[in-house]
Amino acid sequence: ASVISRRLLLAAMAAPSPASMFDPEVVEELRRQFAAADTDGDGQIDAEEACRLFATSCSPGASEQELRRTVDGLRQQLDSDRSGTISFNEYCFRFGRKYQVELNHRRRAQAAD
Repeated sequence: ASVISRRLLLAAMAAPSPASMFDPEVVEELRRQFAAADTDGDGQIDAEEACRLFATSCSPGASEQELRRTVDGLRQQLDSDRSGTISFNEYCFRFGRKYQVELNHRRRAQAAD
């Protein structure tokens, strides 16, 4: 096997699963969002398209240069294995913590009532 294949295999083996990191409700919400973006159902989202869509929706009046900078930054954060696609695990690792924190806040607020 090539050096790159070994690195990808080791990275995949070392990465914890979303189910071991987040509550089931969080994983379910992330899966719903991911499935909506995974239009062909192959379990991957094209990193360039996803990041461009996100950058454009966040900054509708941005110049092409500003968009490119944002897209490149997002892709660096989301596509951690540099495959050109975003897997469900990569998506979870980027957004799961935010949803877990929100869920924990809601639970505390409900418990206080």
